[in-house]
Amino acid sequence: VRLTVDCASRDFNRSQYAGAGNLCKRIGIYRYNSNPENWYEWVFRRIPFGRADRILEFACGNGELWRRNLERVPEDAEITLSDLNERMLEDCAANLSGSRDRFRLAVMDLLDIPPGIGPFSIVIANHALYHLADKRGALARIAGMLAPGGRFVATTIGREDNQELGALFSGYSARIEFSPAGVAAS
Repeated sequence: VRLTVDCASRDFNRSQYAGAGNLCKRIGIYRYNSNPENWYEWVFRRIPFGRADRILEFACGNGELWRRNLERVPEDAEITLSDLNERMLEDCAANLSGSRDRFRLAVMDLLDIPPGIGPFSIVIANHALYHLADKRGALARIAGMLAPGGRFVATTIGREDNQELGALFSGYSARIEFSPAGVAAS
């Protein structure tokens, strides 16, 4: 018997990311990394902000990218944070608490973008694209939402990501195969 976790399945994503609980557990793994800089601060420093940006983040999760960088968020930016699950957005709103009024929250599926949305000067997909079965379609939709000269910022995991965690799983049971995209057990 072989069980495969399909991280690109909408059903998987809807159940795993219905709220911030599982996401926070996954993020917690990175407390043990050796990089002295926080991931969200590192990503934020690389976002090419301009003047009066219209920004859309897909799969914003619990809003940690913005919470960690509130003092650096441009005052003149119009920011929409979106996620597939309404409960995740509720957790995002709670995480942003006192700064909630600086952000618009929207339930949105990257593969089913409502017509007429945009244009945006920046679209962000932080650790989101590997959850999509139709990456080409999603990228085409994102390109269609960008204003002329707009920028797309994406982060993802690589094939070599979390090798130490894979070694730990393998040491626990030879039946477990680990890859950044999911876990398979036979």
